[in-house]
Amino acid sequence: QHFITKGCSKPTLFWLIHKTALVLLLLSLSILSMKILPTIQSTETPISYILPGIFLGLFWHQSGFLMHDAEHHNLVGNERINDILGWMYGTVFLGVNGAWWREEHREQ
Repeated sequence: QHFITKGCSKPTLFWLIHKTALVLLLLSLSILSMKILPTIQSTETPISYILPGIFLGLFWHQSGFLMHDAEHHNLVGNERINDILGWMYGTVFLGVNGAWWREEHREQ
C-alpha cells in the first residue's frame, strides 16, 4: 500500500521511453548479431543462430508485457494513446492483434 500511495506503480513518460528504447535495442541486437556473427566466424556455429534468437525472444517478451499494460490502459493516462501503444507493441512488434487481445482478454 505504501508504494501505491507514493505513486511507484504508475509508469512515467521516462519509464515508457526507456522501455521502448530497450525493446528496440533488443530487436537491433537480434538483427545485427544475425548479420555480423556469421561474417566474424569462419564457419557457422550454433551461437550464430542462438544469440539472435535470444535477442528476438527477449524483444517479443518485452513487447508482450508492454502490449498487456497498454491494452489494460495502464501505460499512460489517455485511453486512446494506450490503444495506439497497444497496437504498436502488440500488432507491429509482437504479431498479436491488439484489438483481438482487447476483446478476448479485457474484463467486461
